[in-house]
Amino acid sequence: MLPEPLHRPLKWLVDRANDLESATGLRLGLAHTMLFQQASGGPGFRNAAGGDLDLLARWELIGRGTKNVGTLVFAAEHRYQIGSHPPSTLGPEIGTLLGTTNGFNERTMTVKEAYSEFCAFRVNPLRDE
Repeated sequence: MLPEPLHRPLKWLVDRANDLESATGLRLGLAHTMLFQQASGGPGFRNAAGGDLDLLARWELIGRGTKNVGTLVFAAEHRYQIGSHPPSTLGPEIGTLLGTTNGFNERTMTVKEAYSEFCAFRVNPLRDE
């Protein structure tokens, strides 16, 4: 359960997203992750921070409410640094053979996935629907 100050605005946002999906078939999502790393003493920079913002969408365009649905799916990502260095650059600076993290570098908004799904009919002899 969320703390009370957060519960009401987030419930309002979720309700609006559900209303949008009911009215249009469009489902939107958002994921945000941040990372801070700090190494113990030594030369060079010793800390790095960054973030990753994902935007997600799924739109049922054809046959919504039936078994034969046509859907567009979309996912985009933006990676950014916070401060002077992104986390992906800390490993070489402190002398590690392997990186200290995976994926927390700088990258402009990039479409990771964009595809369509369509099911004209379904056959399942084990299920009576």
